[in-house]
Amino acid sequence: GNDDYHGTAVAGVAAARGDNSIGTTGVAYEATLVGVRLVGGPVQTDAQSAAGLMHSNLVIHVSNSSWGAEDDGKRLEGLGTLARLARENAARNGRGGKGTVFVWSGGNGRESQDDVNYDGYANSRYVIAVAAINDLGKQAAYSEPGACLTVTAPSNVGESSAQEGTGTRSHAFVESEKQSLFFVDVTRIIKSLQLFPQLQHFFVGG
Repeated sequence: GNDDYHGTAVAGVAAARGDNSIGTTGVAYEATLVGVRLVGGPVQTDAQSAAGLMHSNLVIHVSNSSWGAEDDGKRLEGLGTLARLARENAARNGRGGKGTVFVWSGGNGRESQDDVNYDGYANSRYVIAVAAINDLGKQAAYSEPGACLTVTAPSNVGESSAQEGTGTRSHAFVESEKQSLFFVDVTRIIKSLQLFPQLQHFFVGG
């Protein structure tokens, strides 16, 4: 589909190999990538979403989901029953019982007065919901606020929403080298970090 390039951009942020002569290095530049083509077709069923969320969870440590509800500020939307149960099962039992770490986009609908609290994809105890800040350490123009956000990370540059960028959906969390960490441990470690205390309002819907 026309949006397939987005998965490539996200993969590069997460794990571009580095030393590649084009000046690009991913956050986890020695990580192995597994591509799951889930949202490229015209229709995405609940069963397809469930299969994607369960794919290879024995070996996939971190699953980045750069898809979700429409960012128009007009609807409540979330996973279907099968996908919701699949995600919960993977978060509890993936990685040999340690739990797959699901990272989910917090949404790009701020300019439509959208709020990630109404996003049933990202607003879940089984995911790490990610928002975006710009290069000034401020909330990105497009990045939605909400109490369910776990972490913010740099994405677009400057204040202008017109600038080209991969948005909130470009973020990828990289698990520690200590692969014995459980999903809940990863979440607690992230929540213990407060690098930008001036953004506290960001997490309560302000």
